[in-house]
Amino acid sequence: MIHQKNGFLLAEETLKMVLAVIAITFLIYFLVSFYFGRANAIEFEKAKRTLVDSGESIKKTIENLKEKETREIVLDSPDKWLLLSFTSELKPKSCTKNCVCICDEAIIRKQAEVCDKPNEGICTVVENLKQGDASIQIKTSLTKISISRINNEIIMQKK
Repeated sequence: MIHQKNGFLLAEETLKMVLAVIAITFLIYFLVSFYFGRANAIEFEKAKRTLVDSGESIKKTIENLKEKETREIVLDSPDKWLLLSFTSELKPKSCTKNCVCICDEAIIRKQAEVCDKPNEGICTVVENLKQGDASIQIKTSLTKISISRINNEIIMQKK
């Protein structure tokens, strides 16, 4: 009696190949997720610095404005994120009153939802923010904005 083992070996090798492809796919997914997660955290830190954490931050500039004074700020990071002002009912949950946020651009979700996600947006409350909801895209080619205090109201616009 001669036993045929060729068919059995073929199935075993095919199973090994399928498992190897699945393992490699998971590895690639994990590495891509890790890379983009880390890159987003770096962009979030830039947004935080631009909005609240530096001497030239938007928050410090607004706090130091005198009546009828206008100051220009140059924004260069994070690239392709948005500087947003929220003065209507639709605003991020982190905004108790009118606020200014720097958030990653929303593709599918509403922008207010993106601003509430960890590492995707940061907001700060701005008393007397006058303007309606504004959206200014930050570009590495230096985006200029002007911030003014007129009649104790803060007006922010792209230059």
